[in-house]
Amino acid sequence: MLLQKKTNVVAVTRVLWAINNVTVFVSLLAAKEFSWYFLVLTINCILIAILAIRNGNADLSTTNIICAIISIAGIVLGLIFRSPIAALVCSALVSLFSTLPMYKVIWKNPKEEDLLSWVFNYVALWCGTFALQSWTATTLCVPVFWILLGTINMVLLCRPQGNNIDGTKNR
Repeated sequence: MLLQKKTNVVAVTRVLWAINNVTVFVSLLAAKEFSWYFLVLTINCILIAILAIRNGNADLSTTNIICAIISIAGIVLGLIFRSPIAALVCSALVSLFSTLPMYKVIWKNPKEEDLLSWVFNYVALWCGTFALQSWTATTLCVPVFWILLGTINMVLLCRPQGNNIDGTKNR
């Protein structure tokens, strides 16, 4: 849908997600926890960010600015304390803040999102988590959080048709 310009993607958010995923991947490498899953996920996010820059909108919201600050703080804290956990916790916060605007869009117009791609993403989150070579606080921090966010996303996307809580039509 992004290639066909059929979705309203905020390029800044996608770039932040790409930076966030690079931070997670580098943090895992620093903890000597290489993961093919995170490598592929990081490359995927970078490619989507590039497409979003070309085909999305450049809306710079307060949420995106907060996410950028938290991302930078995570990288700096990770370097200062030489602990990937600091960067990963900040990464989880960025994921939460940067996902909230997407939830708002999904709540208002769930058909704007491609359900099949989100189902594949959700399944990939679970498979990638189970495929991790070791389960430590470092390796599980972000994947478990992403699964939580993905679950919320799936609930919003798959909710029954009809009226929203405020009485407006949701589909």
